[in-house]
Amino acid sequence: MKSISSDSGFDNLIKLLFSKTSGDQEFAYTATLASNYSTSIFNFSSIIEGNHGENFMSIPNVKMDAYFHSHYASLDPIFSASDVWAIYNIYKSGNISDLKTFTVGVVGANGVIYLLKISDESAFKSFFQNLTDVNITQLDLNLQ
Repeated sequence: MKSISSDSGFDNLIKLLFSKTSGDQEFAYTATLASNYSTSIFNFSSIIEGNHGENFMSIPNVKMDAYFHSHYASLDPIFSASDVWAIYNIYKSGNISDLKTFTVGVVGANGVIYLLKISDESAFKSFFQNLTDVNITQLDLNLQ
């Protein structure tokens, strides 16, 4: 399978996410593998807008091959504990089309994009086995 970065629309969407890091809200989009490669490799969702002043996104309940979002300037530019928890919830809900190729990224106001791939499904599931929403919220607070 071709990588998402080789898709003609990917660069534009990453630039759009970078352009949105100066405010006080997160933005995101999802991508699914296109069934017809004649124009692009992936189909990208419309931009998803988070709420002002909130450091988390509501993730759509749809099948996806990739998920990218932004962190605004007052947030750490890397994955938060809540971001990683959200990835697990996407997995748990059955919305990852193929775990072996699923890509998730966060774009920060520092101009860097961080990517995460899951290479070991068993270790991934095991890591989250004893965590809850409360644990994750506390971990996010401790990291700030």
